[in-house]
Amino acid sequence: QHLLVGTHGRSIYKADISVLQEIRSNLTLFPTEDISYSKRWGNSTATWRKPNQPKVVFKVYTANGGTVNWSIKDAKKTVVSSAEQQLDKGYNYIDYTLTIGKKQLTNYHRKNKKNPLESAQNGKYYLPKGTYILTIEQGQNSTSQSFAIK
Repeated sequence: QHLLVGTHGRSIYKADISVLQEIRSNLTLFPTEDISYSKRWGNSTATWRKPNQPKVVFKVYTANGGTVNWSIKDAKKTVVSSAEQQLDKGYNYIDYTLTIGKKQLTNYHRKNKKNPLESAQNGKYYLPKGTYILTIEQGQNSTSQSFAIK
């Protein structure tokens, strides 16, 4: 479903509103597409270029604005990233750079001794291929969803 808006200046705007029909509770997390893994994440192809920075955008609806806590766990239930973030009432975006947090890196390496991660040229550690679970909590409300890096 789309919303079409026409203006007197002969402009037409089209917005996808199908996600609004998926709202089921005070805190809703919308589906995330699978991510294609690249060995070039955090690396530059030339000395004058900036490193390739991946990003995924999680779409969230909250009936109450305020602080939410979100965390990402791998298949072994190891927290690989977490943060606290302010969201406005309504539809929001959470940008995530697919990096493992500094606090979580030691714990990740402890649980994955056979496959330790190596840092990219930019000094960051990126998530390897696998399935991950994003959990968002706000007060008594909580929602989770999985996404994959293939």
